[in-house]
Amino acid sequence: VMLVILGLAESDMVAAVFTVSLVVIIVMIVGFVVLAILAAFRRLGSRVRGMLGPGADASFRELDRMTGKEFESWIAQVLRGSGFAIYDTPHTGDFGVDVLCSPPGNPNRVAIQAKRYKSSVSNSAVQQAIAGAQYYDCTHSAVVTQSRYTRAARAQAAKADPPVLLIDRNSIRRMPQLLAKLAAGS
Repeated sequence: VMLVILGLAESDMVAAVFTVSLVVIIVMIVGFVVLAILAAFRRLGSRVRGMLGPGADASFRELDRMTGKEFESWIAQVLRGSGFAIYDTPHTGDFGVDVLCSPPGNPNRVAIQAKRYKSSVSNSAVQQAIAGAQYYDCTHSAVVTQSRYTRAARAQAAKADPPVLLIDRNSIRRMPQLLAKLAAGS
């Protein structure tokens, strides 16, 4: 009787109810997916952890706000907390090396050029790391940033002999492991 009053055939009413139900379900699924993505980004950006050692936690926001010297100190602290030997370099005239280190149980030294940048890091940082590694008699070199690298930086790092390890925002959580692997020659 109600269908007749509304002027809808029974099949039209079933189709309308089905369509509305389907739309509600799709909206709920999309909402849950959006919430899950937001939660994942919050977890990812909230702490730069991994095996970083005591006191070395820092959010990406905190890393982005550090000065260059604070970022260099943070890198040294993370590596020291992971058992690396850290060697001093002068604060000025460092020949392009901000941190000198050796992984636990490995005498090979790695020269690190630290770049706390708002924009992408260029190939001049790679050149500095290469020059500094030669000056300090290091077997390997790396550039560490909380940012990203330009194509030219990536190309020059790959062509260097030995190649320069580039650690960026996506790999900084694994910095100690990546540097230990580099120094081991693998």
